[in-house]
Amino acid sequence: PESRAQPPDRTIRLIRSAPGRRYGFRVVSSLIDKPNWFIGKVRWGCETEDGKIRAVLGVAADGAVGLSILDANGKQRETIGLAADGSAHLGLIDAKEKTRARLTLDADGAPFLGLYDASGMGRAMLDVASDGSPFLGLHDANEKPHVAMNVDADGAPFLGLYDTKGNI
Repeated sequence: PESRAQPPDRTIRLIRSAPGRRYGFRVVSSLIDKPNWFIGKVRWGCETEDGKIRAVLGVAADGAVGLSILDANGKQRETIGLAADGSAHLGLIDAKEKTRARLTLDADGAPFLGLYDASGMGRAMLDVASDGSPFLGLHDANEKPHVAMNVDADGAPFLGLYDTKGNI
């Protein structure tokens, strides 16, 4: 809407456009009031020409930064963040607003990949510890582990298969 037009220094322009059509986002500051999934001191939103908010960028009081990408219905579908301690994350969220995949790097650079089912329960976990040893865990719908595999820092392998009571 024209009533929300921002000064030129707050406009992101796309270099390419088709005749009769404009593409890109306009940056709209201080307009995000509904999302409770990002708590921060400073927030900016990007909206399309028809006024739909599609991205929110925020900076928390401790310096953490987060970007959320929204679908056409305004639902959060992707998150990218950098915490004050230097840890980073990427989250992929389904249309029902459940996290389905998460990739993180802790402050020391150790990676973690988590895959989640439709109800948000962790089903597959893969990480590499700070000592370089990899781990893979497979879990049931109640997040109980059933398969655990790793190779420790000395190269010794481990494979654990667990029953429904957690017995190996």
